[in-house]
Amino acid sequence: MLIRILGTTTITIIYFAFITFCLGSVVQALTSFSFGFVFQDFIKTTKYLSLLIAFFYFKRIFQENNSKIVEKVFYWLEFSYWVFAFNIVIKLLHLGYPMYEYGEIGTRGFFYAGNEISSLLLVTYGIIAHKILIVDQNRIKFFFFFLFNIFLAILISSKTSVLGILATSFFLYFTLGKFNVNLTAVKRLLISIGIIIPTVLFFMYKTILSLPIIVRLQYFWEKLDFVTFIFSSRNLEAKKMFTIYNDDFTIVQKLIGGGQYFYESKTHHIVEIDLLDIFFAYGILGALLFCFFIILLLAQSYKLKKTSKYPYANLTFIMSLVLFVISSIAGHIYNSGIAGNFIALLFAMMYIKKNERQVT
Repeated sequence: MLIRILGTTTITIIYFAFITFCLGSVVQALTSFSFGFVFQDFIKTTKYLSLLIAFFYFKRIFQENNSKIVEKVFYWLEFSYWVFAFNIVIKLLHLGYPMYEYGEIGTRGFFYAGNEISSLLLVTYGIIAHKILIVDQNRIKFFFFFLFNIFLAILISSKTSVLGILATSFFLYFTLGKFNVNLTAVKRLLISIGIIIPTVLFFMYKTILSLPIIVRLQYFWEKLDFVTFIFSSRNLEAKKMFTIYNDDFTIVQKLIGGGQYFYESKTHHIVEIDLLDIFFAYGILGALLFCFFIILLLAQSYKLKKTSKYPYANLTFIMSLVLFVISSIAGHIYNSGIAGNFIALLFAMMYIKKNERQVT
């Protein structure tokens, strides 16, 4: 990806972001006369940079107006989605690894980083659901695809995935979906409401009640207050970290951070809220750079969605908002090694022009 974007001004942006995120680690190493953690911090920084690199890579591809390459990108996405879905469904055959070892709750298939697959599901679902509903105009297929992905989210045992899919589906259908109402469509809708939906909901209800995750959620619901339940105790970790931040961080560390190793050494458990993790590891400067990228992304997608030339700009705008909210609750979005390339693809899709992709 780096080779593909060499010779462009984006390389300067990537260099600047790398220096900004690594500056705190270098200063921390020089002041503490300890250098063993620096390389490890560089590696962890690439989690954030890989998303930026992939974004500029896909952006350049889409701006080249090569419909065949764009088609291949979408085939890669759909193939990746079904590989992922297969890993989750094999839970029914008692294969794969559980999401939570205690009680064998949930599944992450054969993926290692279970806490990142929720964002992978959400992003790939959003792109494919957009194609089915908005591009192909197939509401029936969209409905069953929606139910299938809710089922996957339940198997994963992730309330974040469930809420994210519900929010994404709502925005896709009621914000982007524009359909001509006819008698046939009304009949299909009535049949779905009267027969299919109650049947599916009944089986989903029975399935959900039989899952160990429900016992786990009920336990924490009774034990925790509403905010702590929604944040899965991340708000408590943030409160602890702010106390450490005020007491132990120097002015320089507050400004540019001390690096990921320094941050993790203070609490041995990161907050898992992306903006706060960046703030504590890379300081005010790193947090401002992150916020600037998100704001720029939203502003650009909002600008492009006003014209009919860029049909995917609306999707980028809506999903960017959803992902930011999710990252503020559950984290592991913008530093996800598994989902990073797909998130970058989603962001760059706003540059696809209407005539660049022939839908079959």
